[in-house]
Amino acid sequence: MKLSSTLSVTVALLATFVILVLSSIVWLPSRQKQLNLPPGPWGWPVFGSLGFLAGALLPHCALAALAARHGPLMHLRLGSFHAVVVSSAEAARLVLKTHDLTFADRPLTSFGKIIVYGYKGILETPNGPYWRMAWKLCATELLSVRRVESFEHVRTEEMRALVHGLSECAGAIMPLRERLLSHRMRNTLRMVAGDKWSQCY
Repeated sequence: MKLSSTLSVTVALLATFVILVLSSIVWLPSRQKQLNLPPGPWGWPVFGSLGFLAGALLPHCALAALAARHGPLMHLRLGSFHAVVVSSAEAARLVLKTHDLTFADRPLTSFGKIIVYGYKGILETPNGPYWRMAWKLCATELLSVRRVESFEHVRTEEMRALVHGLSECAGAIMPLRERLLSHRMRNTLRMVAGDKWSQCY
């Protein structure tokens, strides 16, 4: 009985793997030709090209090595998403300045639909009138010089508290990374949610 259940699980896993491989062999080449994508490394059926980024090299070093092999404009499959990686100054200028409207859109994901209330967040909204209005509101109300200067006292107080805490631990070994993370989080919480919520961190 135990052998038959193990055998059935093995057969099911093997059948799933074969179906995934066959579907990727049949579907992905035609899809890639249809999208007219630049050259790039091959990818596994479900994971795509993620294996090339998960090695011993840091991701930016792995991307540089792939770009040296495949060129300054390279196609990667990150799971089920297609990504075009630009790794030269000339190509970046073309993408970000000359053809910026062509590349300005974002993929519609279930995260954006469910978590961000139907693509209403500024990072998940497709390019269009709503995104332009949200970005203008963000630039004038959140990132303006007046707004940033209004929180100068918060940054000053938090920096003083950080320096005071560091001077108290002079001569002792202390986890600097945790202190800096705590400083950054308290700074952000005080600016976003006010003084009473900064005590939570």
